[in-house]
Amino acid sequence: TSRPVESLVPADLQGAHRGHRAAYAEAPVARPMGAGARLVALRKDGTTFPVEISLIPVATATGHFTLTVIRDVTEARRLADLVRAAVTAKHARLGQELLDSITSLCNVGLSLQAASDLPRDVAGQAIAEAFGQLDDTIREIGNNAFAACSQETHPAPRNDAG
Repeated sequence: TSRPVESLVPADLQGAHRGHRAAYAEAPVARPMGAGARLVALRKDGTTFPVEISLIPVATATGHFTLTVIRDVTEARRLADLVRAAVTAKHARLGQELLDSITSLCNVGLSLQAASDLPRDVAGQAIAEAFGQLDDTIREIGNNAFAACSQETHPAPRNDAG
């Protein structure tokens, strides 16, 4: 039994889909459908699932048709969402570490200020310790910045097998 393609489209999106189909019919070209959009298809039971759709115009002796390839991307979308959440959490952690390092710099400043009120021999030791802490904090900030940049330019390898 032949059914209209809108039977695969959720009811609230069917009107817009008809408009998109009409526009595509005006200038059909092979392309992914809804590039950048999160497309969904409708199951017989009324539930939706994420899909990628490719459109391919086909000219035959009897007319023009559009070959449509629909791919269920539930698992790929779930994995992408998990990776996105992990990266967001990692950036939040690096941001907190940077904030902690900056707070540590403020403590170095307070240590240096306090050292000015100490006797000269004790002040020298306090200043040396403050500069050591300053050096450690600068190194930590540099390491965190390098780690964040390295992760963005060299993402973890993907496992596409399966």
